[in-house]
Amino acid sequence: MTAKQAASLVFSSAAITAGEEYTVYTGGTAQVTAGLGDGTLEGAQEQGTVTAGEYTAARGPGGR
Repeated sequence: MTAKQAASLVFSSAAITAGEEYTVYTGGTAQVTAGLGDGTLEGAQEQGTVTAGEYTAARGPGGR
């Protein structure tokens, strides 16, 4: 497995509520079939919290 650093994260879901705070984790385990799955936070590391609907002034690829 290769690790790659990310500067931005975009996640979209009807289950997200604007203004609510969510915790972002990396790692852990997942069992996924046809896009649906279960997972655990065992072995995951907390990366921080984000507020749905807020964004930084980051730019997309090529600085656009």
